[in-house]
Amino acid sequence: MRTFILLFFWIFGRVLPSPTYGSMSPSRFPQPEFDTGYQAKAISQVIWRSEFWAPFDVLVLLAVLTLTTWFLHYRRSRAGITGVSIFSLLYFGFFRLGCVCPIGAIQNVSLGLSDTSFIVPIPVIAFFSLPLLFALFYGRVFCGGACPLGAIQDLVLISPVKIPRFLNAALSPLPWLYLGLAILLAATNTTFIICRFDPFVPIFRLSGPVPMVTLGIGFLILGTVIGRPYCRFLCPYGALLGLFSRTSRRFVSTTPTECISCALCAEACPYGSIDPPAHGHRENRSRAWLMLFTLPIVGCLLGFGVSPTLSLLHDDVYLATRILSDEQDLTDRVRSFETSNQSTEQLALRVRNVQSKFRFGSTILGGFLGMMILTGCLWAMRARRSSRYTVEPASCLSCARCYVSCPIPPVGARSTRSGVSTSGEA
Repeated sequence: MRTFILLFFWIFGRVLPSPTYGSMSPSRFPQPEFDTGYQAKAISQVIWRSEFWAPFDVLVLLAVLTLTTWFLHYRRSRAGITGVSIFSLLYFGFFRLGCVCPIGAIQNVSLGLSDTSFIVPIPVIAFFSLPLLFALFYGRVFCGGACPLGAIQDLVLISPVKIPRFLNAALSPLPWLYLGLAILLAATNTTFIICRFDPFVPIFRLSGPVPMVTLGIGFLILGTVIGRPYCRFLCPYGALLGLFSRTSRRFVSTTPTECISCALCAEACPYGSIDPPAHGHRENRSRAWLMLFTLPIVGCLLGFGVSPTLSLLHDDVYLATRILSDEQDLTDRVRSFETSNQSTEQLALRVRNVQSKFRFGSTILGGFLGMMILTGCLWAMRARRSSRYTVEPASCLSCARCYVSCPIPPVGARSTRSGVSTSGEA
């Protein structure tokens, strides 16, 4: 698995064109001028403050990830991680205004891979890849100390309430669905859905649309009793981090030495990421293996079926439906097309290309989502053999709350997945 992921990064670096700081693709079509004050919708652009700040921000991210790793695996310090997360909130959140971030960089990378005329800046590539590389070896340290979205939710968590396991399992596919939609809409040059509907960026910028500000405040209010609801049930980048963390050699351990099975760590974890001791009981997997052949196929069929509806989000497809309909549409977008030199045949050709991309992408998205649900079911039904409380690395957000609850004092050792360790799982 780790070899496959490293190969992905190598191919990823070879496929992308050589970018420069802040370089973006030119507009394919000149923007029309309107007399009514209408402004055409555009893909979100990454604009850096200067050539100095771009590499400096990457260095700050690298330093924060390194510090979080040190506090988490070597010092086992909840206070240290809290301090780093507060710094990340102030710097990446309120100072850098939440842009560019690894979560939104998913869309830049997706568009850069699908459209060679779109140049992805090097800092954006670094912001996207660095947290994944750390997750590959150290778990979700980005969530613990470097993510401003996670930091602001962690600070408001006052009285955490445990979510039932069945509800947690039912909500777990949502981040994968959000991730797939974000990649599909960005790759088809439709919109950057993550940036448009980010609930916390308006809070960082102290301005924004009223619905998004309200949504952000709602997440913070919900976060007072439910640990990081956005991170756990919606964040698309968290889905990738969880996938990469499954192969990490070092991850959060419940105790620095010998576990006494006091269950205090499991009670302190607000995310339900700590499993009790198990004796290797293997559940019946006959139904799960039957789902192996049905879930991805059903997902592909559903994705293919909803592709015409999803394609309406693209400007060209929506414009074609308004022009070809019998309704008298007098919007600025239609007026602009009617006064331009473009023919309906040219528009129809672009629409067919867009719809073809959506049919392919939606089908892949549906099958991928079905496969992720199946993988989650099989992972939950796996046979576990452990005499101690263990941390599930994919869902652990590296907050170190379990360290504070553990009655055994830390010794500064790190946890490992292989070999004998004073603090890790043998």
